[in-house]
Amino acid sequence: MRDGDRAGSGFRSGRSAASGQGGLLIDRCLEGVIVGVVLLPLVLGVWRPQAVVAQWLRFRNGNARQEDLVILQGGGPSRSDIAVMAAMAPQQQAEQLLQAAVVHQDPAARLTSAMASRWTGAIGFSPRLKALELAAQRSRKLAVRAAEFDVELAGYDLAKDASTVTHLVAMAEADPPNRNWALISLGMLGNRGVQPDRVERVLLQYLDDPADHVRAAAVVGLANLGRERDIPRLLVVLQRDPSLRVRQQVAEALGSTAMLTPGQRMKAVPGLLHSVWNRHVDDATRSRLYAALRQITRQDLPDDADAWRAWWNSSGSEEARALSEPSGNS
Repeated sequence: MRDGDRAGSGFRSGRSAASGQGGLLIDRCLEGVIVGVVLLPLVLGVWRPQAVVAQWLRFRNGNARQEDLVILQGGGPSRSDIAVMAAMAPQQQAEQLLQAAVVHQDPAARLTSAMASRWTGAIGFSPRLKALELAAQRSRKLAVRAAEFDVELAGYDLAKDASTVTHLVAMAEADPPNRNWALISLGMLGNRGVQPDRVERVLLQYLDDPADHVRAAAVVGLANLGRERDIPRLLVVLQRDPSLRVRQQVAEALGSTAMLTPGQRMKAVPGLLHSVWNRHVDDATRSRLYAALRQITRQDLPDDADAWRAWWNSSGSEEARALSEPSGNS
């Protein structure tokens, strides 16, 4: 069930604390305007997939070359493009559409989600698809992350229905080696509208599990679910959990990963600042908290409590109120 793959990738974590500042200027100036490729060559297969992914990753890491940067041409897949894809095998369809979604094509992301149910049990995790999933997980657009969820569920042959939730809940209870995978997958299913209340109850229970890796997986599951009302509980975990691994996972979940909206993340800022200013917080956790604060607020401030206090007192609280309007994720 690839539980080892997930654990090795940091539970679907976003950019590291070290790279959080490096890409900030590039993100601010270029993101949403410039991308690494245009849609049509992707759909028609003109460019090599590996080169396309490499170009996109260079852009996201702030290392884009001039020849990689082209203006995004609008629209999305045309009728003729869709006709071409219709003749492809499910694996090719999933890879082409997710690739198009990764380069900030909202229509392609929506089409990926709409078609994913047709791929359930019919696609595999090829090297190309794995690379695209990683890129999609790191996208700042929730529609792209949602499309990746749909592709991943299809790849694991997990139908989006209540019986799958029941199966994963039973697996979490009876199968410790695959418990982490089950909890993370439950969060994805809940986010895609499958019994979100039941999923939430299960994940909250595992926040008290004796094993820190299980608690970390429950944190990821809740972040995948993407409900604003779970943020206070995650902040409590951040303040009280004895495991550095779990605390860092909460900081990553609130800062950049999974399905919380920018407005929801801003509502976590006061709690993150409270933890930063707590003299009992260890240095490793504090460093990850600073990275999360930079990711959420887009403030290029150092790892310095006084600097963050000054920002919060001067403009931070007003900015948080402005950006944290109700978002619809209950």
